Amino acid sequence: MTPFDALVAAGLRTSVFRLRVLEVFAREPARYFAVEQIAAELVAHQARQVSLSTLYRQVNALHRGGVLLACRLVSGTTVFRWLDGAPPAMLLVCRRCGRIEETDDPALHRCLTRLVAGIGWRRSLLPLDCHGVCARCRPLLQGGRRRTAKVPVPDGENSCR
Repeated sequence: MTPFDALVAAGLRTSVFRLRVLEVFAREPARYFAVEQIAAELVAHQARQVSLSTLYRQVNALHRGGVLLACRLVSGTTVFRWLDGAPPAMLLVCRRCGRIEETDDPALHRCLTRLVAGIGWRRSLLPLDCHGVCARCRPLLQGGRRRTAKVPVPDGENSCR
């Protein structure tokens, strides 16, 4: 999908600035970008300064419109990536290195839907962020100890099976 097609499909206004922002994502569609990184890419390809406040507004509008996927890192920085198709069920975020892995398990989708419906909520299409330590960083942890918690699986109608 082209940047123009993405804006039209989302029902968003097609401005030159939004198209240029989406072109940054189109060059590396699987990469997560912080707003400052997007600004640097725009400056590198346009050779002119970009207003960060305008960029933040446009990126947030693209996120609300379902064109970009957002993930908040432990540091507080929000990163975005091109969302082509349905969002993943869960984003696994390493609190040590910031690595992001996506998981799209249908059973997890069903479990999350049942869980929120059981308390009277309706699940949005946005993924759940799960912060932890990735497999590459685990051996680097001080002491090298690995601790795992056993979480009981509920039976009955709230089961995620």
